Amino acid sequence: MNPWLETAGIVLAAFAGVFAGGCFSRLRRWYWALGYAVGFGLLGILLLPRIDNTLVFQQPFFWLTASRVKFVVLCLAVTIGLTTPISRLPHKTERLLVIALMVIVVSWFCVLPFLFPALLEKKLSSMKPIFDTNGICYQSTNYTCGPASAVTALKRLG
Repeated sequence: MNPWLETAGIVLAAFAGVFAGGCFSRLRRWYWALGYAVGFGLLGILLLPRIDNTLVFQQPFFWLTASRVKFVVLCLAVTIGLTTPISRLPHKTERLLVIALMVIVVSWFCVLPFLFPALLEKKLSSMKPIFDTNGICYQSTNYTCGPASAVTALKRLG
């Protein structure tokens, strides 16, 4: 898949989470707290495989731990969970601090894992593998350990 399309998708997911959080915040009485429940529920889904390692191999959680879907779920959890209380905060500075925190967390932990591969695509695809006499591929940068080990394993397996 196109890395730029994936980056646009995660940004769209962030805006969808902000929209959903805004919808939750407009609910009357205690119903607005459902936004918290959705946010904490999504965080719980992310944390369960970390608490119980056997869940990593179970079917409902395997798709989450084996792919980058975890970043999308985290993006939705943070945006829904932090947008929900914004309208109920009494001071403008509190609202601005929550918005700034949300933008920083979503940018750093959700958008950048999709943006960096898009920005580095040409550089990474033009890199030449370095093999030793035993057929082991050495990493040429400090962030290509995984691809170097995959190349070594694939070369050994044929």
